[in-house]
Amino acid sequence: MLYFENASRDSADAYLADGITEEINAYVLFLPSEYDVPGINPDSILTLGEHAARRALALSPELGEAYASLGEILEYRLEWEAARAAFERGVALSPRYPTAHLWYGYDLMIWNRWDDAVREMELARQLDPLSIVTTVSLGAAYDGADRIRDADSVFQQARMLGPEHPLVLTFTSFHDLTRRDYDQLALDFPHLLRVSGLDSAAAADLARRLRDPAQRDAALQETVDRPGRVSWRALVYRALDGDDRMIRYLSQVNSDPKQTDVEGLLLCGCLGSLRGDPRMQAALRRFGFPRP
Repeated sequence: MLYFENASRDSADAYLADGITEEINAYVLFLPSEYDVPGINPDSILTLGEHAARRALALSPELGEAYASLGEILEYRLEWEAARAAFERGVALSPRYPTAHLWYGYDLMIWNRWDDAVREMELARQLDPLSIVTTVSLGAAYDGADRIRDADSVFQQARMLGPEHPLVLTFTSFHDLTRRDYDQLALDFPHLLRVSGLDSAAAADLARRLRDPAQRDAALQETVDRPGRVSWRALVYRALDGDDRMIRYLSQVNSDPKQTDVEGLLLCGCLGSLRGDPRMQAALRRFGFPRP
């Protein structure tokens, strides 16, 4: 209260707008494809978030943080052009706000602009070098840009930053499976399942079978049968049976982008040249994604 008594109207509005921005970001992270808070209705939470973002910008029109949050919401609403404009405005107004560069980097990945995405992710990490989410996101951008050695290095740094962190283990497992690095996958993926509650003996057995070429396919198939992510299943089908099997799966699975995490295939650099396949483009458009 003392702050508002001694502050100008403009500075009080900016202070309030900044607080609203934190609220917006919490709304976005409630979604199923983010941290999947139980009982959340995606449409309702996005509506709350968008109203809050526009309120923040009405109070403080030059607040880049609010533009970045609005861009994230518009992206989830599949309003791609408007989202890009909001991200660009966000990084221009708040160039030292790491999240603006991070989320804009993700947007650029969806559009297949990997060099630009890497630039934004690198900026985000320079501004927040100890952030786990920024570190794994940079690794994913390097993957998409075919900078595999850089990706390997960054993911190793991520493992040191958060060896037990589910986000680290998820991103590294995607990286391992995409690159067919089964020795590393045998370390990362069972560790992820163990952190998520799998019995240690079962996790150790899964790791052993992933290392054994004779048992690997059966072990990977078991991971598909577990409750889990659409994008993980798609990549396992690709590892087991090739690109055609993955495309068939994506052409048949639930195509509601608010209920699935299929954007992981776009964001983690997993598709490579397969993005140019008309069948893959058609499958991704089922989920509302633009043509890269």
